[in-house]
Amino acid sequence: MYAEITRPITERERDVLRKRLDRKPQASLTFSLWYLSIWICAAAFVILIWGRADVLLATVIGGSVCLCIMAWLAWYYLHNRKCDRYFRMEIVPNIEETLHIGMVSSKKISATSVVVIRGCEDDDAYIFDVGDSKALLLKGVMYCSCKEDMDVEYVRSSAGKTEYGFRFCSQKVWPNSDFEIVRTIDGKTEIGAFCSGKELTPIQTIDAQECVEEIYWSFEDKLVCEPLDAVLKKLMKPRPEKKL
Repeated sequence: MYAEITRPITERERDVLRKRLDRKPQASLTFSLWYLSIWICAAAFVILIWGRADVLLATVIGGSVCLCIMAWLAWYYLHNRKCDRYFRMEIVPNIEETLHIGMVSSKKISATSVVVIRGCEDDDAYIFDVGDSKALLLKGVMYCSCKEDMDVEYVRSSAGKTEYGFRFCSQKVWPNSDFEIVRTIDGKTEIGAFCSGKELTPIQTIDAQECVEEIYWSFEDKLVCEPLDAVLKKLMKPRPEKKL
C-alpha cells in the first residue's frame, strides 16, 4: 500500500522541527583562525628543526603545508557560511510556517517485501514491493537503521545543483514493513521517516556495481508503476554471455 496524504503535524514532529531551529552556525571564524595558528606553529617547528640541515627545504615544506591548510580552511569557512545563510533564508521560514499552519505532507507505505542494494558511498538503496504492481525506490541517510534518534544535516551536489537539508532518522528496525515519510506541505524540508511495523528480511541483496548507474542514482523516494521483478530486470546490468 502506498498513499500520499496531508494531515495535522504530530507533537513528535513538532519537537524535531523545534530542535532544528536551535541549530548553531557552522561557520566559525574563531575556530578557523585557531586551527590555522596550530598549523603555523607546527610549520614553524618544522623549519626550526629541519632548518639546521637545510633551511630552504624546511621553509618550502613548512610554507607549502601552511598554504594548503589556509586554502582548506578558506573553503571550509565559506562552504559552512553558505549553508548557514541557506538555513536562515530557506529552512527556518519553512519550519516556522509549518509549525504555524500545523499541517504536513505524508507518504504512508506498507510493504510485503524488499530488495536491498549495498550502495556506493554511505547510502544503501531499497526497492519495496508496495502491492498493486508498484515498487517504491528509496536511497539516503534517512533510510537506515539507527540505535538512537538522529537528526542528520546533509549537503548534496548533483548535476551542478547543491541541495541542503535535514533528515531525521528515528530509532527503528530497518527495513520495515510499515513506515511514513513526512515532509513540509511544499516538500522543501524533510522531517523524517517514522516506522510502525516489523522488520522486513530482504529477499535479495545486490551490489550497486551490478546496477545500471543511471537507474541506481535516480533512487530518491520514487514510486514506479511496475512490479518488483520488472524493476529489478531494468536495474541489473546485462550479464556477459559465456562463450562455449
